[in-house]
Order: sequence, then structure tokens, then C-alpha cells
Amino acid sequence: MSLGIQRFVSSGVAVWLALLVILVFVVLILVAIMGMNTPVLIITVVGALLLGFFGLFLLRKLFG
Repeated sequence: MSLGIQRFVSSGVAVWLALLVILVFVVLILVAIMGMNTPVLIITVVGALLLGFFGLFLLRKLFG
């Protein structure tokens, strides 16, 4: 395995991307079922904030 791919996998970026995709699918399903109401908006914002903080830690791990 090349050094770039190994660093990518060991840093947790793949996990972050998987969580982002799951969040997008969950929000899309909830919007399709319930419409864009307050609980769906709260889930979207909280999930995005958590992924944002996790992403900042990953960037620090990769480039810090």
C-alpha cells in the first residue's frame, strides 16, 4: 500500500467520510418522510457540527 493511502486510512478520514455519507442519507430519508421540520433541522445541524469538529481534529492530525 502506498504511503499516501496508508496515511489516509490510518488517520480516520475514511471513517469521517463514511459518517458524512450516513448523515446525508439519514437527513434525506427524514426529509422524505417527515418534511423539513424542526426535529429534522436540529438533527442536521447537530450532525454537521459534530462532523465539523471531528474533521478539524483529523486535519490537525494529518497536517499538525
